[in-house]
Amino acid sequence: MIAISENEIINNWKYKHVIPCVSVLCITYNHERYIAQAIESFLMQKTDFPFEIVIGEDCSTDSTLSILRAYKKRYPNIIQLIANKKNMGGILNFVNTYKECRGDYFAMCEGDDYWIDSMKLQTQYYLMQAFSHINLSFHHYKVEENTIIKEVEKKFKDKQILSTKEMIDGGGEMCCSASLMLKKEVILNLPSWFQSVSFGDYFMQILGSYPNGGLYMDSIMSVYRSNVSGGWSSRQANEVNLDKSLAYVNNVEMSLLKLDFLLENKFHKELQFKIDTCYLKDDCIKNLSFYDKIKFYIKCRKKIFIIRIWRYKIKNFISLFLSVF
Repeated sequence: MIAISENEIINNWKYKHVIPCVSVLCITYNHERYIAQAIESFLMQKTDFPFEIVIGEDCSTDSTLSILRAYKKRYPNIIQLIANKKNMGGILNFVNTYKECRGDYFAMCEGDDYWIDSMKLQTQYYLMQAFSHINLSFHHYKVEENTIIKEVEKKFKDKQILSTKEMIDGGGEMCCSASLMLKKEVILNLPSWFQSVSFGDYFMQILGSYPNGGLYMDSIMSVYRSNVSGGWSSRQANEVNLDKSLAYVNNVEMSLLKLDFLLENKFHKELQFKIDTCYLKDDCIKNLSFYDKIKFYIKCRKKIFIIRIWRYKIKNFISLFLSVF
């Protein structure tokens, strides 16, 4: 366990008895191998403002909860632990957790990811203060898979503000959730249908960037773990079947259509493109057996062929189709 005490952390704050400026929002499920590293990366943050760590534990079947209770006992004034009595799933656990956050800004990090820069919160918070019209910021990150850490290729240089269109086009991999900091209003004003989306990060990055864009920071300050046990990507690979794939792409389509309506069709072309490509390029389809892929395309043939033949050039349709196999 990290050597720094709760008093040492609090003594760095200019104002010790006020509402936290930043809430570190962490959701976790079956992360016994990773959660300690995540929490210690939060506790190592050097800030001159108060922050809290709010953790939503989703009824894990391993020792995650007992690990969290040990940290809560040592840092009772910084860590707020929400232990669900039953498993709620990622999105509902997130919603349940953010309702307990008190900060004006929310910094995201799931229990299997972690931060690697002790000045992350300090830097990101004051940068957002300087760009007060911006509701969302994010930074560059690394990916860890099977203990091997690699830097993600940089798509942008230096600090810059990216438009909502660029945030949509960038896809979910553009913003690692452990890099996100959003104003409280973005989270509190999430639409009711957000609770039914298949993945929340992408929708938050779009809604957070609207209308003034998202602030990108060139610094590498977090690590995203890929294909961990219980993680999103591994669950998609292990639990995939035809019915779930059909339900998933339908959910994505309905959610993006609702988002399009919410944004008053200002980004209709971009969101429609995301809907279209979901039917051919999403990982849950790639992981289907050959015969289930055929069944998938038969069931969705009308939509797919109309989308690809009429909306795009035939050669693009063929290349995308072949890329799945």
